[in-house]
Amino acid sequence: MDILPIFRKLTEMLEAGRNVAKVTIIAASGSTPRKTGAGMLVDENGLVEGTIGGGSVEYNAILQAKECLLQGRNKIITYDLKSSREGVEEIANVSTSEKDIPSLSPAEGIERVVSGAICSGSITVLIEVFLAQPALVLIGAGHISQRLASFAREVGYLVTVIDPLKEYANEERFPSCKLIVNEFGRAIEELGSDSNTYFVIVTRGHAFDKLALKTIYGKKHAYVG
Repeated sequence: MDILPIFRKLTEMLEAGRNVAKVTIIAASGSTPRKTGAGMLVDENGLVEGTIGGGSVEYNAILQAKECLLQGRNKIITYDLKSSREGVEEIANVSTSEKDIPSLSPAEGIERVVSGAICSGSITVLIEVFLAQPALVLIGAGHISQRLASFAREVGYLVTVIDPLKEYANEERFPSCKLIVNEFGRAIEELGSDSNTYFVIVTRGHAFDKLALKTIYGKKHAYVG
């Protein structure tokens, strides 16, 4: 997969609120199915787009990428393509932080991770985790939600406000927010959510609070309160 298409797809996924890992071959030696620069995108469900050559290397790299997404960590792994019956052996596996990656030139990365172990028929991949912008869903459009929405936007959240009353859930009161004017239960049911979604229930009555909490139960989320 070319570099530009993979970055376009990466941007598209992040804008859709999906966490994604980018797996890139940063070193290749000997006979390998793909060369340096080849990459693929992986989300929590598996391969999304691209390839680093298929087979057992790609299968293992997908598993590693999914693990990295769960841990929120980057990783560099070197595979020996000849040394096992299945055609791949993991010979180096090092977690990195975001600050480590820019400081590694390709040569430095190979030296630090493999320590001379690269030989004919091996590849080194970099797994980079990209987390989508966190989403805050405010159930209720009262004055508390107004304050929360303003603060949340300033610190980088995508804010959604749900309320059945348009006189409360409108652009004048909630600028730069996604507004859903619908009954609480139905709106929550139809709303997509993931592990980056934060729900805050601030309706105008306990009955609505209970309905919202019951509807949120079972949906993916990072927080509900």
